[in-house]
Amino acid sequence: MSFSGKYSFKNLFQNSICLLYPGDGFGDFEDGFMLEWGNKLTLGTNYFTDPMGNVMNLEFEEDLIRKGIFRIPPYFEEFYDLRDLHYVCTVFCGDRYFRLRIFDLQWTEIEYRGIADSYIAEEDLVWSRFLSSFRILLTPKEPTISLDPYFHLFWERKIVFDQEMEFVDPNSKTFKFKFHVTPNATTIFRGPIRKMFKYYNLKDEVYLHMSYVSLNVFLIKLFSVEGIEIAYTLNAASCSGTAKNLEDVPEDDSDNCLIKCLTAYDVGASSLYLNASFVANAFSTSKKECLLSNGNGMYWQCSIRWAQRARTECYLGCGWRRFVTENKLCAGDRIKLEVRKNEDNLIVVQKI
Repeated sequence: MSFSGKYSFKNLFQNSICLLYPGDGFGDFEDGFMLEWGNKLTLGTNYFTDPMGNVMNLEFEEDLIRKGIFRIPPYFEEFYDLRDLHYVCTVFCGDRYFRLRIFDLQWTEIEYRGIADSYIAEEDLVWSRFLSSFRILLTPKEPTISLDPYFHLFWERKIVFDQEMEFVDPNSKTFKFKFHVTPNATTIFRGPIRKMFKYYNLKDEVYLHMSYVSLNVFLIKLFSVEGIEIAYTLNAASCSGTAKNLEDVPEDDSDNCLIKCLTAYDVGASSLYLNASFVANAFSTSKKECLLSNGNGMYWQCSIRWAQRARTECYLGCGWRRFVTENKLCAGDRIKLEVRKNEDNLIVVQKI
């Protein structure tokens, strides 16, 4: 598995799905997409590129796009020979550019015009963030979260089915969910929904925005039904308008912490040594990979390499140098590494 990726909440919910009715002439973006990206869309011509490199020019008009609606001209349906209902799936790449894929109602992708060796067609399109984001209305009494079958259809090979799924918020708080897939391919998550409401001091139903980033990790955000994002800190006011004191939530996730003063070798090497006392409490010896977080909603994949001389000692491996570089860590910096109990897939690394 690659450890070169970096996860950022700045890229949350970049994809959207609309159902295109033949002859209707309009498409629309999902509410979750518009909440995250509506103010970044540009009026005028926008460019939609399909997997074979064909580009469709679509116009965004002010009175329509602020409602999440855009025109689909007749030549679009003619070019792709869309005579029945189809799903039009997009990923926003910024600056007027979108990626485009089209599926029938059974989620079979259409055949695109173009040459077989198109550079876009050779990509692993699953990694292009298509079909990875969901908006779920969540209530305190809801026992489960359900995702449409297309999540399983397109992400099955990027999921580890014997491990729990982790939901990570912008402050790195993680909630673990067990999951299973029904015969009709619906993915059902069962876990600490009530704990989430208590942790964030939420009294009313909220919308849960989820984006899958692989490694059994969803990045999540929560919004009131009015579209206001909640405050994720324990002692800040949430969208329900009330405050939360630290003592109101018992901390049953007592953290395993390690304080290190980085040496020139630590910041220049491709690995970071973790001492035995920290490792014994923080990790199981089967752990081979993790996510590093800087505590600001950004994530880096990292390998864990165990010392041959003692299975109680290990190193942060591939991914550590990139974390150092992109967080501008220097020799002499004091850092704290934290691993919460039952959340050993995530290490929060912060300067102190």
